[in-house]
Amino acid sequence: PQTHDGGVRPLSAEFSSRKAVAYSPYRTATSVDGLAAETIPKANIKQDLDLLVAAGFGLIRVFDSSDKVAKQTLEVIRENKLDIKMQLGLYMQSGDDVFNRNEIARGVALAKAYPDIVLAVSVGNETMVSWSFNKIDPQVMRGYLKLVRDQITQPVTTDDNYAFWRDTDATITDVVDFAAL
Repeated sequence: PQTHDGGVRPLSAEFSSRKAVAYSPYRTATSVDGLAAETIPKANIKQDLDLLVAAGFGLIRVFDSSDKVAKQTLEVIRENKLDIKMQLGLYMQSGDDVFNRNEIARGVALAKAYPDIVLAVSVGNETMVSWSFNKIDPQVMRGYLKLVRDQITQPVTTDDNYAFWRDTDATITDVVDFAAL
């Protein structure tokens, strides 16, 4: 990444020294509709996180900032004083600016409320690579990245695959703090 307003924000040492894994608390959903309908008890999240800690994981990545997933997971971590940090994801939906701005508002609020747990924030997941089913124009993503970065102190990125990062230009690299794959 290149320097932008305020410079590149470094990742904390914990970000690269902790064993990491992507995490989602869903257990029974077998379809997208099932995800929306599934209830996720905090006890299930606690059980999952206890297993992750026992296996040596200390950093999780979640894919959205919903109350159901991200907020409850952060609450469980704090309430139980678990030694787990998070890369908070913000799910961006192609062509739905209202949804995206609501997701950004939730994510920014969580990053501010849990600065001791949220080490970094990722805006979007595989939205700009050529084969994405949820494609977002890099100029639009740039605006979302800047909107998030202007409101929080944590490093900000977007997650995409190696082909995107290999071929991208300053449209994205000038507004992120690190590349995430």
